[in-house]
Amino acid sequence: REQSVLKGQRLRDVVSTATYGRFQAAVAREGVTPMRDYEGLLPVRAGSNFYDRFRHDHHIRNLDVLDAVNLLAVQARTPVKQASFARSNFITDQWLTMNVAQNEACLNEFLDAADYDVMTLPQAAQAWAQADVATLLAMYRAPAGQACDMALPAWRAAYEDDYVGGMARAIDEALKTPGDTLAVVGLPELLGAHGVLDRLKAAGTEVTAPAQ
Repeated sequence: REQSVLKGQRLRDVVSTATYGRFQAAVAREGVTPMRDYEGLLPVRAGSNFYDRFRHDHHIRNLDVLDAVNLLAVQARTPVKQASFARSNFITDQWLTMNVAQNEACLNEFLDAADYDVMTLPQAAQAWAQADVATLLAMYRAPAGQACDMALPAWRAAYEDDYVGGMARAIDEALKTPGDTLAVVGLPELLGAHGVLDRLKAAGTEVTAPAQ
């Protein structure tokens, strides 16, 4: 299906010389996957595949937090529930609707994210560990690919209604149940405009935050 979008062209044919050179340099710097493995891919998928491999090689894991929370809950014999899921196959299907300019922008976004992870993420993680909210927010960057995905109407609707909405509904339901509740929410979903905190406030929940 991607070849039908590329219309027989290669990656080097559909992005600018500057973007291709930047991507080529990043691939060479990491030195794991050869450039030829990306040539037949949509730019957005080439960027996504590169970034996934980059994070793996630099020991950056998105799912470690989820695994850790599940493990702690099991050890404490505490009920745990995953409130919402991101449907990756739905996201990638939506990528096929992107035009060439959107594809190139997304490739650059993944490269920007890799640069951020090397230069800024360690300091942001340290700020988080020290509950330095002001520094964390100043350094915060939305996850790689999010701006690309949010530009797609179908994905944006699913993200806001099912993913973020599912979290807010689950937390609201838990808060109405006697006992203590711990919710683990990603920063984009927690603090974003019309995110989980905004939705809880709108539903009448009192929300306080650490001092900044």
